[in-house]
Amino acid sequence: MPNSAHGANGSGKSTLLGALYGLHPVGGEGAVRRAGQAAGAALAGFQRQAGFLAPELQLLLPRDATALEIVAAGWRGTHRLDGSLRANETRAARAALRQVKGLGLARRRYGELSYGQARRVLFARALVRRPRLLLLDEPYTGLDPAQRLAAQRLVAGCIARGCAVVIACHHRDEWPAAASHELELGGGEVRYAGVRRA
Repeated sequence: MPNSAHGANGSGKSTLLGALYGLHPVGGEGAVRRAGQAAGAALAGFQRQAGFLAPELQLLLPRDATALEIVAAGWRGTHRLDGSLRANETRAARAALRQVKGLGLARRRYGELSYGQARRVLFARALVRRPRLLLLDEPYTGLDPAQRLAAQRLVAGCIARGCAVVIACHHRDEWPAAASHELELGGGEVRYAGVRRA
């Protein structure tokens, strides 16, 4: 079931997705309830079932690592690999790169990739564990029309396989066709939450 969060810059979309994934603490009296996870359970179990893509990752990941290492680090839930790759991690990372048509990038240094190539690697990193949930923060920003269409088809394929998607974006034409619900934010507050409006 895909859902869309939208609103102007600074409305809280990125903070929301980061909080859902467990990167940001929830302030005040707030709480995040995740289906299938008991209150107080370690986030690692949830994060192993969720793929996360955000523009900030494109800047945070080590530029000297290969694309394969970047994706494999996603398998481990880290930014950088600590130690050598295991065979199962290599297989999973190569499969994820193949899924995004990026297998030819596997040995290239992340810092040498074009913006569009780096974004494909980020998609592979988000998909490497075959997640049940994808949290996508502005996944199409900076992509040319052909790259954007390829990424949208990739997301649609994940949805067709039963993956739930929460996508934060500015424009309605970036929403998955199957999006069922929307959340409109403004100034960090909810303006609308419910069934997708026409």
